[in-house]
Amino acid sequence: MRIKLKELRLGRGLTQGQVAKLLKCTTGTYAKMENESVDITYEKLSILASIYGLKLFELFQSVETHSRDPKSLVQIQEEQIHVLQQEVMDIQNKAIQLHQELRSR
Repeated sequence: MRIKLKELRLGRGLTQGQVAKLLKCTTGTYAKMENESVDITYEKLSILASIYGLKLFELFQSVETHSRDPKSLVQIQEEQIHVLQQEVMDIQNKAIQLHQELRSR
């Protein structure tokens, strides 16, 4: 069964890096998922379904099926905001860690 991850991702206006962060994997690993060169665990499939607002079985349906019932622009933007908020939190945590390292010298 083929999952059209790239089409789903692009349809939501997300980058590979943003989806990879949500999956807690590298961008390279996610790219391999899109290219079907690695197996995707059930856990990752569940997260992908959640990201795209789909039920697990719907990941295996054609993208055209999903495009007939698109998410509202507000929902898509809320997803993007969530991804960006997570990125900001990661950067803040890194800045705190670096500050603490500098103070301890």
